[in-house]
Amino acid sequence: MLRAWLVNGLLLLVVLVACSVSSDGADGDTGQPWLKPDTKPPQITLLGDNPFFLKVGEEYREPGAKAVDDRDGEVPVEVSGKVDTARAGEYIVVYTARDKSGNVARAQRRVVVEPGEPAAESRYPPDTLTINSDLETKGYEGDTSIPRPGLGEWVDEGGKFTTRITRVTNAEVTVGKNGEKSPVHHYPKDQAWNSDQTLMVLGGRWLVRADTFERIKQVSSHKRWSHSDPDLRIGLERCGEDDHFCVAKERVSTGEITILYEIPGAYERMTLGEYEGNLDFHDRYIVLTGRKVENHDSEIATIILYDLQDGRAVIKDFDDPDHKLYLTKTYKNDKLDWASITPTGKYVLVHKYSDMRSGVATDNKKTVEVYDLELNYLYTLAYKANHGDICISNDGKRDYYVQFENDGPGAFDHYADADGGETISGVWQYDLETGERVRLVANHGGGHVSCRNHLRYGWAYISYKKLIKEDSETPYLYRDIFAIKLGPEGVGEGGERIVERFANSRYMKKDNSACGYSYTDLGPHALPSPDGSMVLFKSNWTKNGCLDDFLVERRP
Repeated sequence: MLRAWLVNGLLLLVVLVACSVSSDGADGDTGQPWLKPDTKPPQITLLGDNPFFLKVGEEYREPGAKAVDDRDGEVPVEVSGKVDTARAGEYIVVYTARDKSGNVARAQRRVVVEPGEPAAESRYPPDTLTINSDLETKGYEGDTSIPRPGLGEWVDEGGKFTTRITRVTNAEVTVGKNGEKSPVHHYPKDQAWNSDQTLMVLGGRWLVRADTFERIKQVSSHKRWSHSDPDLRIGLERCGEDDHFCVAKERVSTGEITILYEIPGAYERMTLGEYEGNLDFHDRYIVLTGRKVENHDSEIATIILYDLQDGRAVIKDFDDPDHKLYLTKTYKNDKLDWASITPTGKYVLVHKYSDMRSGVATDNKKTVEVYDLELNYLYTLAYKANHGDICISNDGKRDYYVQFENDGPGAFDHYADADGGETISGVWQYDLETGERVRLVANHGGGHVSCRNHLRYGWAYISYKKLIKEDSETPYLYRDIFAIKLGPEGVGEGGERIVERFANSRYMKKDNSACGYSYTDLGPHALPSPDGSMVLFKSNWTKNGCLDDFLVERRP
């Protein structure tokens, strides 16, 4: 409305604006969205395919993305994430958009680089075949004349091997200084390398350069490397004045810790799946195992499945009479050994003691159970349970569980059909979709399995730990480190398995406490790099040597 007055000879014009009142009587609401606080992030639309498939050696041309905000219109999109087209595997490209009010939106594209020409595989040892489901021994016995390399130095592996071995740590110098423990890597199921293989974590806490093995700084423990972000580790932290447990991420370059989820309740202990849990290959889920203070006497275990994408947690006390789990030092039925999410993120596996009728805690008295993402029991996958890891198929669509097994029937008298070969020892593969159980290769004195090669699908890395007397003509026989191809793609001529021979791990003491390493095991704990081209292993090399880490890779 317009009004006019004549004031001191000047014409004064005034515009009157009426204030509206909302129909519900609340004044101040104009019904005009641009006058309200902006809390809505932009909407990101990915251009091109998702997932995006290409072959090794092909060029990845970023399809891009478009982001539109309801107030600011089109806003810029930042693209992060590395796609290495020289290496088969799965990569995550992250798109981030921010409006003028600071609201952030993110989207992801999965880029799958599939195996290409054989030349691209030249970084790996040549394919060989098992012989009667066993490794060929001639030419792979372990050359005792090869000297132990110095720190950062390498020697060619002998015999038929096509690899070289580099010494990564120097326990003789570092152990005992200021109370330090052995600097060797933790375990075959705990990836030492970051996703782009430029950094490693050794000794459980030391961040080192992956090319020179030079120490950089200490990082927090109880975390796992992200499969897509080379600067990110995800896992557990203690937070708050009461020092309770939280899920957190650590930005390695800066040391910044971000709390993602505060776990409710009081817990006596909490770990990443009893130290053997991992993230799925898409970095969406993590499994934690713990025991609440209120369950101290009952020893009932609690499992937490946390969804990093949706921020949702499934928390379950395993006190169901049919599917109990205990966190205890006592060997008894339903004692939890470890738990983890599978690489595809479809299932949770639980490894436990199950058939203690004799009171003897043998691996043939354990079982492996499969649970869904609400932690509901689905079925028992294996009625034997030894050292093993959860692997992924060549096409990335299914999970395999691969483990060592000893002779004899399993828990509750399963696998008792001797004529069918079910009782014999070996390294066995289980298909989580079908339950099919297949023997891959013989078992010589036990060992370990690792499938932390998340950029190389369809392979498991095996290390034997049998140790023959040092005065034997072949003291290092069956100290093999090798990769074996899984699934139907791994079956070669005559039904034999395709294997790649990396090295012989040589001598290892059972007691390495003098070297600052308290774990009593003869296993080299072979651990592949994310792309599977390098393998880290522990060895004393000779009887009088200190325990160190060594890295084996194909000779140039």
